[in-house]
Amino acid sequence: MTDSSSTDTEAEKSSKELLSVDTICRYLDDAAQDALETKDYLSYLTVIDIHLATDPDRFSVEERIHLVEKLLSVLQGNDELLYEIGWDIPALLFQYHGLEWNDVQIELKQSKGRMAMFHIFELLAKKGNAKELLLKCCELLPRCVDSSPANNDIVFKLRFHSLFELMVASQRRIVSNYPSRFLAMMLPPVINLLSNKLESPIFVLRRVYTLLRDYHPCLKPDVSEDTTAEKLRELSILHSQENYLQRKLLTTFLTHSIELQSNTLKALVAPAIFQKLEKSVHSQKLSLRLNSEFHRENLILLGRFVTLSQSYDINLEDEIRKQINETEKLFSQLDHNQELDTLNDRIFSLVIENFNSTGLHDKELKELPLSSIGCIILYTFNVMIENPSTKSHSILDFEKVIKLSLRFLLPSMLNPNLTSYSLDDALYAWAWVTVSKEDNLSQIPEIFITTYLQLLITKSTINFNDYLSSVEAKDRNIILYTLISRVLSLVHESTSWNFLRDSLTTCPFSNARSVLLSILKDLCLRNRSISVTTLNDKLEGIDLNGKPSIPARDIPYITLSQARGNDIVALATVAADTTLAGKEVKEDEVILLLSYINFITALKSKIEPQSINKFIELVNNKLKNIDSEDNNGHLIKLAVERVTQ
Repeated sequence: MTDSSSTDTEAEKSSKELLSVDTICRYLDDAAQDALETKDYLSYLTVIDIHLATDPDRFSVEERIHLVEKLLSVLQGNDELLYEIGWDIPALLFQYHGLEWNDVQIELKQSKGRMAMFHIFELLAKKGNAKELLLKCCELLPRCVDSSPANNDIVFKLRFHSLFELMVASQRRIVSNYPSRFLAMMLPPVINLLSNKLESPIFVLRRVYTLLRDYHPCLKPDVSEDTTAEKLRELSILHSQENYLQRKLLTTFLTHSIELQSNTLKALVAPAIFQKLEKSVHSQKLSLRLNSEFHRENLILLGRFVTLSQSYDINLEDEIRKQINETEKLFSQLDHNQELDTLNDRIFSLVIENFNSTGLHDKELKELPLSSIGCIILYTFNVMIENPSTKSHSILDFEKVIKLSLRFLLPSMLNPNLTSYSLDDALYAWAWVTVSKEDNLSQIPEIFITTYLQLLITKSTINFNDYLSSVEAKDRNIILYTLISRVLSLVHESTSWNFLRDSLTTCPFSNARSVLLSILKDLCLRNRSISVTTLNDKLEGIDLNGKPSIPARDIPYITLSQARGNDIVALATVAADTTLAGKEVKEDEVILLLSYINFITALKSKIEPQSINKFIELVNNKLKNIDSEDNNGHLIKLAVERVTQ
């Protein structure tokens, strides 16, 4: 019996393979007529499944075009059949969109096969069973990201556009007094899709934008003439409740769409602000990225979403104030009498608890919240790029920016997958806007300063290759390390020194330590400028009857005392031991060692000669064991020779 079944199956398979496309087309016509006469529509779907859906790769491109056009012809001539079987057609066309059509380089309207599929989708949108089609589209939409590797982006766009437009059209044709239920059915699959890294984020977000802008509720059922006044009042209340629910769903969807694609939407607010405030060679190089076509498209789209948020009565400024107040309340739980390490741990625990109990992370969520991240991104873009307003900048000062940054960015410091590029960008922009107005940050608690700087250093080391190019990462690091340097120049000298020394001792990132060492060198060499506040304090303290004081010498931002100099040489010694441990120079450590040697060269007049000589002797002895052909060894030797010149 098994052998017989196997033989039958093989015969069926062989028979199916021998069927010509003309024969299959005749089957489609005949089966359609039978289905209409017998009302057995499932049998017709079986015919489609056997002859069209099973292994469609066996057909040539011309054969597939012929088959799809025949299916279109059958559906055009049979509205009843279309209504009954239409729910299963999107899955078939979804499959066919992923096939090779040899038409990638021609205009879409010239592609017979794809145009036939679009016409079928159009028929379904007009005459199909709206509820069943809505369900099918919701099922298929998240699968768009699993498109075929070849021409992946084109296939994705064709699939997404077809399904999305059919879903929206079907929702509008449904007759119901409960439109929020169908809207709530539509949005999760779109959110699911937006949660992925998209090759064409602007393409998708434009469709999201049109859905939000042109949203129409389901059709309302007709009200009969004999409906009572009480029933009419109940309907009126119901419609008001439904309108509220729909608006709530749409505003939540709007702000979360921005958050979910915040790694691909790049307004580059921080580079724009940095370029404006910092007239340096580095800042001017950013202008090329700020004028790219992709960047302009991002700006246009974000501007439309800002306008859309206003049309939905989302007060972005109020939302930001709300986040500021919640952040202040969160960190008011700190006991500043505790040790810095204890406070640091407490900040992390508060932030993690807050992350797990707010927004969509809240397991006891009772209402749909707006995305705080989406609101921050849109508000920042609006007041800094779209409609620049210095008045709006007063909503934040630098201390508030630090606290917001700790609350929203620390989770991504622990888990880089939580990184939101546009949120980072927005908060860096606010940091630059607010710190540029400060001439002294000593009033901010040290724990906030040091934890914030640790955050910035960690952020500078996250490569995030899926979303951030090497050029963009370099631009980000210029902005961050210049900000770190600015902050360190405005806090108390002991705070700057302690932070830099501790970072050079414990920071696990070698490249970051090299940059921090350069910042330390700069702060040791540059002198403080007297601010207006400092000058006023000095004038108020003058004793007119006393002897004139001796003019003060220039004071650097950080004074390199003998003890501090010895600390640096000790750290340099550790770097030398690590870098020159074998017969070859460790490639990933050489820059740090060269940075230490450069530091000692620049500040050797302030460091004990004995410490320097001991360090040079150590390095020279270790270099003797290094392969003479090692280029890095030559670089270190030249750097050491400069110290003694």
